Amino acid sequence: MGANQSTKSLQEYTKEEIGSTVASYGAKFQEYQAVIIANGMDGGFLTSIETEQDFLETLDDLEIHQRLHRKKLLREWSKATGNAMPRNSLRHSVSIDSAASPAQSQAREMMGAIDAENVALRRSLEALHVDQKRHSSLEKRKAPPKDQAVIVLTDIEESTSLWETNPIVMRQALNLHDKIMRSQIAVHAGYEITTEGDAFSVAFHDATDALNFALRLQEAMNAVAWAPELLRLPWAADDGKGRRGLRVRVSMHLGSVKQMKDPCSDRISYSGDAVDTAKSLESLAVGGQIIASLQTWEAANEAEVGAPLVSLLGTHLVAQKRDCTAEPTSVNILEVAPPSLNIIGKTKEQTKTTAPVATSTSSTSTDWLRGMIRGVATTTRVS
Repeated sequence: MGANQSTKSLQEYTKEEIGSTVASYGAKFQEYQAVIIANGMDGGFLTSIETEQDFLETLDDLEIHQRLHRKKLLREWSKATGNAMPRNSLRHSVSIDSAASPAQSQAREMMGAIDAENVALRRSLEALHVDQKRHSSLEKRKAPPKDQAVIVLTDIEESTSLWETNPIVMRQALNLHDKIMRSQIAVHAGYEITTEGDAFSVAFHDATDALNFALRLQEAMNAVAWAPELLRLPWAADDGKGRRGLRVRVSMHLGSVKQMKDPCSDRISYSGDAVDTAKSLESLAVGGQIIASLQTWEAANEAEVGAPLVSLLGTHLVAQKRDCTAEPTSVNILEVAPPSLNIIGKTKEQTKTTAPVATSTSSTSTDWLRGMIRGVATTTRVS
């Protein structure tokens, strides 16, 4: 140990020189200097050690258990004496046979604890990196989308009747509704376009975010602790199928959009295909229902949406409001619902198909949906 630093051989080193050499490896090694001197570990003693295991046992006797220090000292001893050190030196430096001493057992336990800490630290750093990427992606998605967006429209069914019957309870309920709505918009990276009364208009970059927003919204609306006075009203009473409280209807469509900036509010509003179609689908939805275009469903990441219930509702014709002479656009529509609720299976203007409306989980492929669509016999036109 240190024989390569002068012309003297290792055997000629005094215990003081060995201690000084070890201390020169770093501040944390200096504590070993006095121990080496006190135990008479000179060059002659070190050259008398025949095997690496014997050297490690010597370190045990000196109560040197820190595995990185053991690795360093073993490497220096091997270089000085000409003994080959295995490449797996970290684990070898605390290797223990079946007749391990208490000190060796302690070293093994320390090594295992350090290994576990290193694994936990690496996983924490990896998780932090993933969280940072997700946060960055979320912040980008919260910006108003351009050119293409999923437009989501919501409102409360029979809100006028609720206001007229019990305005105090309805005000409290609407405050809860607005808090839930804005919380879900934030969680799923939506951009709140406008709010008018109980109606929200929201834009999403991503169809997956839009669908998750609608599904989690319906779950939250049915889980909230509504006032008993509200639940006694016919438009908010428990329907026996999982829906209770305010009935929010949701429509959505993925399509082209054009941004318009309000010079006073500095907010972005939209026009275009996505807006027109979402408004047309909104007229079909009943309370507690989510209606989406097939185009929106196909653009979503099915694995990230979870396992919602899915039902084909047929084909809907959307009038071209900007060109009254143009033929209406045909849109295939679906109902989706959280697994905890149920498929309603009908709209205000019931769309008929040759096959019965069926429900399925998200494992249902779009091939099944297309098969249903090919069976459509009639459509309804709602402008």
